[in-house]
Amino acid sequence: MPPFTPNEFIDWLREAGKTRTFWTKPIAEISFEKLGNMHLFRIGWLSRGKIEYTQMIIAPQLEKHHWTGRSESILILPKGSEPPEYDQHSCVYLWELPSRTLEPNTDVKVEKYETWSSQSVFREIQRRSWGFYVLPRKGDHLVLVAILSGRPVGLTYLNVKNFNLDYGVHVVRDKWRRRIGTRLLVEAMDLAKEMGSKYLTMFRWLRRKLDSRDRAAISFYEANNPRWSYMTYRML
Repeated sequence: MPPFTPNEFIDWLREAGKTRTFWTKPIAEISFEKLGNMHLFRIGWLSRGKIEYTQMIIAPQLEKHHWTGRSESILILPKGSEPPEYDQHSCVYLWELPSRTLEPNTDVKVEKYETWSSQSVFREIQRRSWGFYVLPRKGDHLVLVAILSGRPVGLTYLNVKNFNLDYGVHVVRDKWRRRIGTRLLVEAMDLAKEMGSKYLTMFRWLRRKLDSRDRAAISFYEANNPRWSYMTYRML
């Protein structure tokens, strides 16, 4: 997945597997093969003590053989190419560091947590953003909390092992469209660059029929100028 080399992508994907989406799961084994202009990864996912096999195809454009005559597979394409048949999909964004974004809200302060004794603030922000809560992982996540006028209003988890924003950027709904999310994104970019990364990534599972939350998230990420944009599809 440009700009990653195959080995860099494998390392990134292994860490992303901790998020457990339809295309990011714990990996027991993985191999790579280049077929023409495609990159083919054969993956054994660890699920309930068993290994389930799939193939992941990364291609520069959509071709018919990507979805016909195959067993279950994951197809990754540049944004704008949509296969006619799939049952789940996800957007993926990559920023090259440093990167230009929208102008962030400079009234927002960002607090950073490597450890935490309570998760109540994290839980409240996520629930007021997307309706439920996913715990951060100590040792993997640097938790960034946006503070506006003394009130916690936004949050993101920077994965310090693959520099992905696991589970996205969250802002409480009554504070949307005030560049609070952009402030968190810029802080995450600066920290990732300080830690030696060339890129910051983010992916989000999308509903088969996009709703207002999906459209708002896509609008936010794309407005902040990612260098590369992809879509992943589960083909059945």
